[in-house]
Amino acid sequence: MPWAEYLGLLRTNGTLCFVGVAPSDIQMPVGRLVGSQKSVAGSAIGGRAMMEDMLAFAAQYRIVPRIQGMPMAEVDRAMARVAASRARCRMVLENPG
Repeated sequence: MPWAEYLGLLRTNGTLCFVGVAPSDIQMPVGRLVGSQKSVAGSAIGGRAMMEDMLAFAAQYRIVPRIQGMPMAEVDRAMARVAASRARCRMVLENPG
Protein backbone atom coordinates (compact mmCIF):
# COMPACT_ATOMS: atom_id res chain seq x y z
CA MET A 1 0.00 0.00 0.00
CA PRO A 2 1.26 3.52 -0.78
CA TRP A 3 1.28 4.77 2.83
CA ALA A 4 3.52 7.75 2.03
CA GLU A 5 0.95 8.92 -0.53
CA TYR A 6 -1.85 8.52 2.01
CA LEU A 7 0.10 10.68 4.46
CA GLY A 8 0.29 13.33 1.74
CA LEU A 9 -3.51 13.47 1.70
CA LEU A 10 -3.69 14.46 5.37
CA ARG A 11 -3.87 18.06 6.48
CA THR A 12 -1.36 19.44 8.96
CA ASN A 13 -2.11 17.87 12.36
CA GLY A 14 -4.10 15.12 10.58
CA THR A 15 -4.24 11.53 11.79
CA LEU A 16 -4.15 8.33 9.74
CA CYS A 17 -6.18 5.90 11.83
CA PHE A 18 -6.17 2.14 11.36
CA VAL A 19 -9.34 0.46 12.58
CA GLY A 20 -8.42 -3.18 12.82
CA VAL A 21 -5.15 -4.72 11.73
CA ALA A 22 -3.30 -3.74 8.57
CA PRO A 23 -2.71 -6.64 6.17
CA SER A 24 1.06 -6.30 6.65
CA ASP A 25 3.62 -4.14 8.42
CA ILE A 26 3.64 -0.52 7.31
CA GLN A 27 6.53 1.81 6.63
CA MET A 28 6.11 5.53 7.15
CA PRO A 29 8.47 8.36 6.21
CA VAL A 30 9.07 9.88 9.65
CA GLY A 31 10.06 13.24 8.17
CA ARG A 32 6.56 13.68 6.75
CA LEU A 33 5.03 12.93 10.13
CA VAL A 34 7.23 15.36 12.03
CA GLY A 35 7.33 18.12 9.40
CA SER A 36 3.55 18.43 9.20
CA GLN A 37 2.74 17.29 12.73
CA LYS A 38 0.79 14.32 11.37
CA SER A 39 0.19 11.17 13.36
CA VAL A 40 -0.71 7.53 12.96
CA ALA A 41 -3.13 5.88 15.37
CA GLY A 42 -4.91 2.58 15.65
CA SER A 43 -7.91 0.98 17.30
CA ALA A 44 -9.08 -2.62 17.39
CA ILE A 45 -12.71 -1.50 17.15
CA GLY A 46 -14.78 1.64 17.28
CA GLY A 47 -17.31 2.01 20.06
CA ARG A 48 -20.93 3.15 19.79
CA ALA A 49 -20.05 6.84 20.20
CA MET A 50 -17.42 6.61 17.46
CA MET A 51 -19.89 4.91 15.12
CA GLU A 52 -22.49 7.63 15.79
CA ASP A 53 -19.87 10.33 15.06
CA MET A 54 -18.88 8.57 11.85
CA LEU A 55 -22.49 8.26 10.68
CA ALA A 56 -23.18 11.91 11.51
CA PHE A 57 -20.03 12.95 9.59
CA ALA A 58 -21.09 10.83 6.61
CA ALA A 59 -24.59 12.33 6.66
CA GLN A 60 -23.28 15.90 6.98
CA TYR A 61 -20.97 15.53 4.00
CA ARG A 62 -23.25 13.20 2.03
CA ILE A 63 -20.71 10.38 1.99
CA VAL A 64 -22.25 7.16 0.75
CA PRO A 65 -20.74 3.69 0.38
CA ARG A 66 -19.81 2.22 -2.97
CA ILE A 67 -21.38 -1.20 -3.26
CA GLN A 68 -21.92 -3.87 -5.85
CA GLY A 69 -25.02 -5.92 -5.29
CA MET A 70 -25.18 -9.54 -6.38
CA PRO A 71 -28.02 -12.02 -5.97
CA MET A 72 -27.62 -14.51 -3.13
CA ALA A 73 -27.64 -17.24 -5.77
CA GLU A 74 -24.26 -15.89 -6.99
CA VAL A 75 -22.55 -16.07 -3.60
CA ASP A 76 -19.75 -18.27 -4.98
CA ARG A 77 -19.02 -15.74 -7.72
CA ALA A 78 -19.02 -12.87 -5.22
CA MET A 79 -16.68 -14.73 -2.86
CA ALA A 80 -14.35 -15.57 -5.74
CA ARG A 81 -14.12 -11.86 -6.65
CA VAL A 82 -13.27 -10.97 -3.05
CA ALA A 83 -10.70 -13.77 -2.74
CA ALA A 84 -9.05 -12.68 -6.01
CA SER A 85 -8.95 -9.02 -4.85
CA ARG A 86 -11.18 -8.06 -7.77
CA ALA A 87 -13.92 -6.49 -5.64
CA ARG A 88 -13.41 -2.72 -6.08
CA CYS A 89 -16.10 -1.87 -3.55
CA ARG A 90 -18.17 -3.65 -0.90
CA MET A 91 -19.89 -6.75 -2.24
CA VAL A 92 -23.48 -6.99 -0.98
CA LEU A 93 -25.50 -10.17 -1.32
CA GLU A 94 -29.15 -9.42 -2.01
CA ASN A 95 -32.17 -11.58 -1.42
CA PRO A 96 -34.70 -11.63 -4.25
CA GLY A 97 -38.02 -9.96 -3.62
